[in-house]
Amino acid sequence: MSINKEENWKSFFKDKLKESNLYCRIDHGKHGDTDIEEYISINQNEKTKIKIGYLGDKLIWMHFENPKTIGFTKQQEIEYFYANDFTENESYGNPGLEFNEINKNAINNQLDNGLKGTEVQFYKNGKLFKSKIYIDEQDEYSTTINFEKKTFWENLKSLFKNSNNEIITEKRIELREIFGGIKK
Repeated sequence: MSINKEENWKSFFKDKLKESNLYCRIDHGKHGDTDIEEYISINQNEKTKIKIGYLGDKLIWMHFENPKTIGFTKQQEIEYFYANDFTENESYGNPGLEFNEINKNAINNQLDNGLKGTEVQFYKNGKLFKSKIYIDEQDEYSTTINFEKKTFWENLKSLFKNSNNEIITEKRIELREIFGGIKK
């Protein structure tokens, strides 16, 4: 792919994903001020969707959604790009990524090489009750997504409740399994 022929984020993703012969665009819409594009895999066995949000000419978010990684999908709902996410020695800035070489290279790298990290899902008596999402390969930094809806008093009560009859199991999913990249 010739990385210099794109004029903006929309043409970048359109060209990159179309040239991969792995994804096609199925939906284009708006949610408030955000333009949204959705790409699905051409291979019907692959369930990962790539959803991209633009705010004007800035890339505001990029989500990888898959029914196997419910917690990771939910975590991404609150994540946005900031102007300096990929700028060395800078932090945050205004919402959204400018279309420039540093940002294009970072997004291109993620699309080529896939996702890093793990989702560990915890099941209580066969029902998913929480997920831990690790974005690093050492499993040091995590975000916990809870699926059980409990009031403060229910949480307090469960601390003193005998839970010997509950069966807790866990399932570990490498995020690379849902999106291993498009580099051939």
